[in-house]
Amino acid sequence: MRVPVDIFSSAARVLHVLMVGLWMGAAALCLLLVYLVPDTLDSRQAAEAVLAATRARLDLYGVMAGPGALITLAVGWVPMNVPLRLRVFLCLAATGAAGFGGQYLLPRMNELMAAMGRPLEELPATDPLVGQYLELSTVSFVALAVQVAAAFLLTLTAVAAAKPKKRYGGLEF
Repeated sequence: MRVPVDIFSSAARVLHVLMVGLWMGAAALCLLLVYLVPDTLDSRQAAEAVLAATRARLDLYGVMAGPGALITLAVGWVPMNVPLRLRVFLCLAATGAAGFGGQYLLPRMNELMAAMGRPLEELPATDPLVGQYLELSTVSFVALAVQVAAAFLLTLTAVAAAKPKKRYGGLEF
């Protein structure tokens, strides 16, 4: 018995929407935590530790889900003749942001926290390590925002093109 390509294509599209939607939701939640956690915990050091642990898990998921999203794009949308350049770019951008955050930014931020030797709130704002840490924190926030935006646009384009267009006598439905 031969399974039609449409079944694999449909399953790939569903899997793609689930993977990217989960990525978008987790990244958006992580962005929300950036604003909520510092106010709820006693010290900024504890808040940074919670955020770093959350980001590490999100970045790991992003590095794993990005290639999966590219594969599901190929299997799910190529048979539908849908343009994929924007989607491939968004997958690569989100995966790159996750990899950059998880492989470079977070380890470097952890090294700076260890080198400071004291809690962040006890150090003067003029300390060069604090300045470097805040710069990396800003870049980390931007990388997180890239993941949210790219995953949102991927989800939006996936849902918008989930049904193949049918043509009847020159009319598209």
